[in-house]
Amino acid sequence: MGRMQKLISSGAIILAVALCVAGPEDDFRNQMNRQSKKYETAMLKKDIKAFGKLLDMYTTKNFVYKENGQSMTKKQMFDQMSMSVKGFQKVTKFKSRILTAQVQGNKATCTVSNLMEGTMIGPDKKKHTMSFGGNTVETFVKEGKTWKMSVMEWKTMEMKQDGKVMPTPGA
Repeated sequence: MGRMQKLISSGAIILAVALCVAGPEDDFRNQMNRQSKKYETAMLKKDIKAFGKLLDMYTTKNFVYKENGQSMTKKQMFDQMSMSVKGFQKVTKFKSRILTAQVQGNKATCTVSNLMEGTMIGPDKKKHTMSFGGNTVETFVKEGKTWKMSVMEWKTMEMKQDGKVMPTPGA
Protein backbone atom coordinates (compact mmCIF):
# COMPACT_ATOMS: atom_id res chain seq x y z
CA MET A 1 0.00 0.00 0.00
CA GLY A 2 1.37 3.39 -1.01
CA ARG A 3 1.90 6.28 1.37
CA MET A 4 -1.11 8.19 -0.02
CA GLN A 5 -3.38 5.15 0.36
CA LYS A 6 -2.24 4.73 3.97
CA LEU A 7 -3.02 8.39 4.69
CA ILE A 8 -6.45 8.08 3.11
CA SER A 9 -7.15 4.84 5.00
CA SER A 10 -6.00 6.42 8.26
CA GLY A 11 -8.18 9.46 7.61
CA ALA A 12 -11.21 7.26 6.91
CA ILE A 13 -10.64 5.32 10.15
CA ILE A 14 -10.30 8.54 12.18
CA LEU A 15 -13.50 9.91 10.62
CA ALA A 16 -15.37 6.66 11.35
CA VAL A 17 -14.23 6.70 14.99
CA ALA A 18 -15.17 10.38 15.34
CA LEU A 19 -18.65 9.68 13.97
CA CYS A 20 -19.12 6.81 16.41
CA VAL A 21 -17.94 8.92 19.34
CA ALA A 22 -20.20 11.87 18.45
CA GLY A 23 -23.17 11.72 20.74
CA PRO A 24 -26.66 13.18 20.63
CA GLU A 25 -25.40 16.49 22.10
CA ASP A 26 -23.00 16.87 19.16
CA ASP A 27 -25.80 16.26 16.63
CA PHE A 28 -28.02 18.74 18.49
CA ARG A 29 -25.26 21.39 18.75
CA ASN A 30 -24.38 21.03 15.06
CA GLN A 31 -28.00 21.47 14.00
CA MET A 32 -28.44 24.45 16.33
CA ASN A 33 -25.28 26.08 14.96
CA ARG A 34 -26.55 25.67 11.38
CA GLN A 35 -29.93 27.16 12.33
CA SER A 36 -28.23 30.02 14.17
CA LYS A 37 -26.23 30.94 11.05
CA LYS A 38 -29.46 31.18 9.05
CA TYR A 39 -31.06 33.45 11.66
CA GLU A 40 -27.88 35.57 11.73
CA THR A 41 -27.87 35.97 7.94
CA ALA A 42 -31.52 37.10 7.92
CA MET A 43 -31.05 39.58 10.76
CA LEU A 44 -27.85 41.12 9.41
CA LYS A 45 -29.85 41.90 6.25
CA LYS A 46 -32.76 43.15 8.40
CA ASP A 47 -34.84 40.59 6.48
CA ILE A 48 -37.61 40.10 9.02
CA LYS A 49 -39.67 38.13 6.49
CA ALA A 50 -36.89 35.52 6.16
CA PHE A 51 -36.53 35.52 9.95
CA GLY A 52 -40.26 34.74 10.25
CA LYS A 53 -39.97 31.83 7.81
CA LEU A 54 -37.09 30.42 9.87
CA LEU A 55 -39.21 30.74 13.03
CA ASP A 56 -41.95 28.76 11.32
CA MET A 57 -39.45 26.08 10.25
CA TYR A 58 -37.58 25.77 13.57
CA THR A 59 -40.19 26.32 16.28
CA THR A 60 -43.13 24.19 17.33
CA LYS A 61 -46.71 25.27 16.67
CA ASN A 62 -47.23 25.87 20.41
CA PHE A 63 -43.93 27.76 20.88
CA VAL A 64 -43.78 29.96 24.01
CA TYR A 65 -41.48 32.96 24.46
CA LYS A 66 -40.86 34.18 28.03
CA GLU A 67 -39.36 37.53 28.95
CA ASN A 68 -39.51 39.28 32.34
CA GLY A 69 -42.04 36.76 33.63
CA GLN A 70 -44.46 37.28 30.74
CA SER A 71 -45.27 34.62 28.14
CA MET A 72 -45.87 35.37 24.48
CA THR A 73 -46.92 33.38 21.46
CA LYS A 74 -44.67 33.05 18.42
CA LYS A 75 -46.65 35.79 16.66
CA GLN A 76 -46.41 38.18 19.61
CA MET A 77 -42.66 37.59 19.89
CA PHE A 78 -42.22 38.01 16.12
CA ASP A 79 -44.21 41.28 16.13
CA GLN A 80 -42.09 42.62 19.00
CA MET A 81 -38.87 41.56 17.23
CA SER A 82 -40.04 43.18 13.98
CA MET A 83 -40.59 46.53 15.69
CA SER A 84 -37.15 46.34 17.32
CA VAL A 85 -35.38 45.52 14.06
CA LYS A 86 -37.18 48.29 12.16
CA GLY A 87 -35.80 50.77 14.70
CA PHE A 88 -32.23 49.90 13.69
CA GLN A 89 -30.53 51.66 10.79
CA LYS A 90 -28.27 48.65 10.54
CA VAL A 91 -27.92 45.37 12.45
CA THR A 92 -24.19 44.76 12.93
CA LYS A 93 -24.23 41.62 15.12
CA PHE A 94 -26.68 38.82 15.75
CA LYS A 95 -25.05 35.91 17.55
CA SER A 96 -26.15 32.91 19.57
CA ARG A 97 -23.72 30.54 21.25
CA ILE A 98 -24.66 27.35 23.08
CA LEU A 99 -23.18 27.31 26.58
CA THR A 100 -24.66 24.00 27.80
CA ALA A 101 -26.74 21.28 26.16
CA GLN A 102 -28.49 18.17 27.45
CA VAL A 103 -30.25 15.73 25.12
CA GLN A 104 -32.52 12.93 26.29
CA GLY A 105 -34.16 11.08 23.44
CA ASN A 106 -36.27 13.52 21.41
CA LYS A 107 -36.03 16.34 23.96
CA ALA A 108 -33.21 18.80 24.55
CA THR A 109 -32.50 21.76 26.78
CA CYS A 110 -29.71 24.26 26.34
CA THR A 111 -28.46 27.51 27.78
CA VAL A 112 -27.61 30.05 25.08
CA SER A 113 -25.72 33.33 25.10
CA ASN A 114 -27.37 35.85 22.74
CA LEU A 115 -26.31 39.22 21.38
CA MET A 116 -27.95 41.63 18.94
CA GLU A 117 -26.25 44.92 18.13
CA GLY A 118 -26.82 47.69 15.67
CA THR A 119 -26.96 51.39 15.01
CA MET A 120 -29.95 53.69 15.30
CA ILE A 121 -30.75 57.37 15.45
CA GLY A 122 -31.76 58.41 18.96
CA PRO A 123 -34.20 61.08 20.13
CA ASP A 124 -31.19 63.42 20.16
CA LYS A 125 -30.95 62.90 16.35
CA LYS A 126 -27.48 61.34 16.79
CA LYS A 127 -26.32 57.89 15.73
CA HIS A 128 -25.99 55.41 18.63
CA THR A 129 -24.84 51.82 18.96
CA MET A 130 -27.46 49.76 20.74
CA SER A 131 -27.02 46.21 21.99
CA PHE A 132 -29.28 43.71 23.66
CA GLY A 133 -28.09 40.39 24.99
CA GLY A 134 -28.13 37.84 27.73
CA ASN A 135 -28.72 34.18 28.38
CA THR A 136 -31.75 32.10 27.55
CA VAL A 137 -32.80 28.60 28.47
CA GLU A 138 -34.29 26.92 25.42
CA THR A 139 -36.27 23.70 25.19
CA PHE A 140 -36.46 21.67 21.99
CA VAL A 141 -38.31 18.64 20.67
CA LYS A 142 -37.19 16.59 17.71
CA GLU A 143 -39.79 16.40 14.94
CA GLY A 144 -38.56 13.94 12.35
CA LYS A 145 -34.90 14.84 11.91
CA THR A 146 -35.32 18.49 12.87
CA TRP A 147 -34.90 19.98 16.33
CA LYS A 148 -37.61 22.59 16.96
CA MET A 149 -37.68 25.08 19.80
CA SER A 150 -40.76 24.84 22.01
CA VAL A 151 -39.79 27.31 24.77
CA MET A 152 -37.35 30.23 24.93
CA GLU A 153 -36.99 31.90 28.32
CA TRP A 154 -34.69 34.82 29.11
CA LYS A 155 -32.77 34.26 32.35
CA THR A 156 -30.46 37.28 32.14
CA MET A 157 -30.58 40.30 29.88
CA GLU A 158 -28.70 43.53 29.39
CA MET A 159 -29.26 46.51 27.14
CA LYS A 160 -26.52 49.00 26.28
CA GLN A 161 -26.37 52.29 24.44
CA ASP A 162 -22.92 53.28 23.23
CA GLY A 163 -21.41 50.70 25.58
CA LYS A 164 -23.23 51.95 28.69
CA VAL A 165 -25.72 49.71 30.49
CA MET A 166 -29.31 50.93 30.31
CA PRO A 167 -32.31 49.85 32.40
CA THR A 168 -33.99 46.86 30.75
CA PRO A 169 -37.71 47.46 30.14
CA GLY A 170 -39.88 45.32 32.41
CA ALA A 171 -36.94 44.04 34.48
